[in-house]
Amino acid sequence: MKTSDISLLCVEDDATVRGLLCSLLKMKYPATPVYLAASADEGLEQFREHRQSIVITDINLAGSSGVQMVREIRKLDPDTVVIFISGCSDIERITAFEGSASSHHICKPMKCSDLTGLLDAYMQGHGGNRSRGDCTPDDDPLAGRYGAAK
Repeated sequence: MKTSDISLLCVEDDATVRGLLCSLLKMKYPATPVYLAASADEGLEQFREHRQSIVITDINLAGSSGVQMVREIRKLDPDTVVIFISGCSDIERITAFEGSASSHHICKPMKCSDLTGLLDAYMQGHGGNRSRGDCTPDDDPLAGRYGAAK
């Protein structure tokens, strides 16, 4: 897969957090398509339509869980990279994905550099880094929302 083939799906039921993640991803990776979903069902529908290479999802979503959505996504494409974002108490819910090189977990509270560090590493492994600049603690849009210290 070339870097130009990379696309992102962000599944988050909190509209404010979803907006912040979208802004961060579009600012940092301007040439990378970013798709948004507010629920697991919507995320699965988006994935079926666009087959994004990276899925960023909360574990606790309204309706179906992010874990169940990822199980369905993995049936469609077992190589899809998944980044779970959740409270550390939720980690036992994703143990089925442990050991998979294409699954990652970020605990809340998180900083944008937690997410962009994983994305940068993945993109560097696929033909280059499409990142634009670093996210410093002073401009971290997620710090306040997820309670991360600036």
